Amino acid sequence: MLTLKSFKYSERGNEVSLTLDTDAGEASYTLTANSFASLTRSLGYSIELMRPPLTLPDECMPQIARDAERLQCNKKGLLLLSYGPCSSRMLRDKLRRAGFSDAAADFTVGYLSDRHAIDDLGYARARALALKERKSYGRRRIEQDLYTRGIPREVIREALDSPEFADFNTELDARLRKKYTPESLRGPDLKHRAVAALMRQGFAYGEIKEALERFTSAEVDFDETEFDGADGAEEETEN
Repeated sequence: MLTLKSFKYSERGNEVSLTLDTDAGEASYTLTANSFASLTRSLGYSIELMRPPLTLPDECMPQIARDAERLQCNKKGLLLLSYGPCSSRMLRDKLRRAGFSDAAADFTVGYLSDRHAIDDLGYARARALALKERKSYGRRRIEQDLYTRGIPREVIREALDSPEFADFNTELDARLRKKYTPESLRGPDLKHRAVAALMRQGFAYGEIKEALERFTSAEVDFDETEFDGADGAEEETEN
């Protein structure tokens, strides 16, 4: 048997606290006012005329538990987003780790996405630009970072399809000036290591070659196949 012992609206009127008497004992749940109204309508009750205690069908319990979890999950999602932006997958994973069911986490991600609190494309663009300008990362390294954060590949492509990411010459030149001198890179050994290091930072061989030739005023004649695998050799996640 399921009995509604009491219900009370919040001061803002957007939530309702329920006290239920169940076979397992007394339990409290909080629903949105809309969820509570939907529940009472389905039972044929008028909220204005409801006078607890009221006997409810046992079949109501799963709906009450589901809606209560969704409300708490939504609140947790908003709290997590207040700490900083994240992708849909990142938020979903955080909610699951917080103890919410997969269904509740999926509901909250959809709810917040519909209200533009989560925007994978906007997040991807902002993070990509920060990695380019602050970390001087190349395109491939940025793509790798975004993918590990749950951004779909098609969204990554769209995020990087803008004038800010047309070339990475500024970032390449800055890395070269910071770590080397033109004279030091005229020797083949250090030049080879520099190319491999820059490929690990996500730069393409062609743009590295052009940057080195600008920096040293000397031709770079390495075979690109010497660096096969270098662009995926370094794994690192930046916060």
